[in-house]
Amino acid sequence: MQRSWKTFLVPALLGATALVACHGPRGGFGNMTEAEVAERMTDVAEFGLDAVDADDQQVERVNGLLTGAAPDVVRFRAEHKALAAELRAELAKDTVDRDRIEALRKRALDLFDRASQKGSETLVSVADVLTPAQRKELTYKWEKHQH
Repeated sequence: MQRSWKTFLVPALLGATALVACHGPRGGFGNMTEAEVAERMTDVAEFGLDAVDADDQQVERVNGLLTGAAPDVVRFRAEHKALAAELRAELAKDTVDRDRIEALRKRALDLFDRASQKGSETLVSVADVLTPAQRKELTYKWEKHQH
């Protein structure tokens, strides 16, 4: 079975960003440990790196970047779960505290911003490892497989 380009490459090159981690089990990282997240990200990145004939040094550098991002993915996921638990607790109370809900919303936006920044940093770092021709090939394949 042919895998969709978006299925493996885009999440890998985004460093399986912390954004994805914030979506819990359906987002791909569930309750994985840092080591398991790192392994998943490097396994997925292998498809994209193979597609552009990355050399061993490039693979090693990308794997290092993705492994380095794993602790952040796990940390962001834990923060997201804690925020969700606080929100559920607030909504279960007899009286909904609008100010408290607003404070939680702001914390969630801050989390999203930090996770997005980390994902972008990882993406740029991975892109720097690849040649312009490799990046062009990846973006071509990405565009080709957009729905």
